[in-house]
Amino acid sequence: MDRNNGAMIGATNTRALRARIYYKQRKFGQSYRMFRELQAANPRLRWLAPVIAAVSMVTVGQFGQNAPIAAFILLSVLAVLILFGLHFIPVVGGWIVAVLVLGLIGVFAFGALRQSQGQILGRAPGGTIGSLFLAGVAFLAMFVLVLFIASRIVAHWTFDENALLIAGGLGLLFSALILYLFARFDRPGAGAAA
Repeated sequence: MDRNNGAMIGATNTRALRARIYYKQRKFGQSYRMFRELQAANPRLRWLAPVIAAVSMVTVGQFGQNAPIAAFILLSVLAVLILFGLHFIPVVGGWIVAVLVLGLIGVFAFGALRQSQGQILGRAPGGTIGSLFLAGVAFLAMFVLVLFIASRIVAHWTFDENALLIAGGLGLLFSALILYLFARFDRPGAGAAA
């Protein structure tokens, strides 16, 4: 089994290297075709294969092994530009940007949790649905608590997009912490080891 996986990874790396050589030789059609075939072999995001193959062709062709870093920087710049443009929409622009930023923070927090745990979610009582429910309750509790404290401390306080970002960010952080603790203390013998 391991030998088969090693052979598949080796074949994939060889095809990616060949596609990069085609890119360096300015044979963009052949390079794009190979990157598209490699992406189409991945069952996830198959409908985005043409776009991902084009981005992969340019980033791998230009940056080689540093392609993931370059792609991350490129996507970050693109996200900042989109958010900057949305901010100019009258009345609701700031709110839209605040909600999208909170969504990005949530995606990164969820991804970091998944990487650190090696699984999607920790198991709370009731399984995955229970985990999501308790994380949502933790998020809402922290969100409301931060807004309540801010309204009591700051004179002439108004609920605006900055308050939404601060309260939502703390709520996401708290709910991510809850999910992390579920996974940490759910393991057999974790209570005795801690």
